[in-house]
Amino acid sequence: MKNARKLPFDGLRVIDVTTTYAGPITGKLCAEMGAEVIKVESIQRYDVTRGPVFPDNEPGEESWNRGGVFHMLNCGKRGITLDLNSSEGKEILKSLVKISDVLVENFSPRVMKNLGLSYEELKIINPRLIMASVSGFGQTGPRRDHTAYAPVMEAASGLPYLTRDEAGTPHLSTGLGDMVAGTTAAAAMALALYHRELSGEGEYLDIAGAEAVAAQIGEAFVSDCINDGQWDRDFWAASLRLSGVYQCRGEDKWIAISITNEDEWRSLCRVLDLTEQSSRREISRSHIEQWSCRFDHREAQEILQQAGIPSALVADSRQVILDPHLRERHFWQWIEHDDAGKRPFAKSLSCGTDVESLRPAPRLGQDNEYVLMELLGMSQEDVQRLAAKKVIGHVPLYPPTRAVNLPVALKQGFCELDPDYKTTLAGMDRLPTDVSSPHLK
Repeated sequence: MKNARKLPFDGLRVIDVTTTYAGPITGKLCAEMGAEVIKVESIQRYDVTRGPVFPDNEPGEESWNRGGVFHMLNCGKRGITLDLNSSEGKEILKSLVKISDVLVENFSPRVMKNLGLSYEELKIINPRLIMASVSGFGQTGPRRDHTAYAPVMEAASGLPYLTRDEAGTPHLSTGLGDMVAGTTAAAAMALALYHRELSGEGEYLDIAGAEAVAAQIGEAFVSDCINDGQWDRDFWAASLRLSGVYQCRGEDKWIAISITNEDEWRSLCRVLDLTEQSSRREISRSHIEQWSCRFDHREAQEILQQAGIPSALVADSRQVILDPHLRERHFWQWIEHDDAGKRPFAKSLSCGTDVESLRPAPRLGQDNEYVLMELLGMSQEDVQRLAAKKVIGHVPLYPPTRAVNLPVALKQGFCELDPDYKTTLAGMDRLPTDVSSPHLK
């Protein structure tokens, strides 16, 4: 789908040989910046996010085309299937490399080399190619082959040490390692493209997720250097007079407050009806919650913000979807898919309100003919022969069939159930962008 105005990556072609989270995030960012992104899967090994999270928790007849997480991470892309373990599949990918600008992959470090598709081999085909490899620990070093998903990257970075809960237990986020790794790769790619404009040279980008996360907490390492080797986890917050999340009236309703200077501190003391000379140690959680529990989280946010105190209600997913501020900023894009229906998707980037919605995430092998015939000049007979040999295809050999076990997921706290979510989505599609906060539920 053509964007309404020129975007930074317009005219660029990106080959996306990625799966799961970190790599697909990189490709999605490229699509939002205007690139033609071609996702490569195979009927032997498709992106695992094609299951098991399905709309209405129903796999449907073609479950592999209904995966909710896949749709979130891959909208805006084209999609083909190629068996890269076959010689023909490898040759087709190499032909595509010849006419592309970027290739991004997030296999284990040994995989692309074992396939004969390393950067050293591909740059012979296209010296201007920029190739990004996204992994947990990078392509070199003693931990290069360690398996790493987002929690492992975060743990290795040192971040959970800083985000311990009140009991002192290290706290892991929900996928932050993947998000940081994927966005770091996209940023590095933009710099490499700029360098190519100046030099005409391609480049290889080795993105380690653990390093990408560690780079976000440099102040902790400074603390380690100046505190006799003792990593003071509170060093980063030394300038904060108060920071925390506090309970409000109602079930599971919370307000976040962050005080950084004397003016904000005095304002908070006035709101709490305390003397402005009160110290940080004199104001406990109970002091604040005696006040905050008198209000619901929306009311508390309004009172604190009017007093100039940095604060925000802790929003659940329903409130985020219906947030009038996000609606006015066109944060949500409605994308309709033949198999998954019409759903709201969050933009990763804000490229202006005149940017049209991205194309839906590709059905498996959806663009095989476009890529093979239009871009690479193959015949219909060639495509049929490749399909007969299972080099390409539209139906996975082992399709995902199991949906989320909701009773178990709810019991273990992996998800929450909103029985009115269809009403919420319908209301979101109808409500004007200037809807006021009382509509939030």
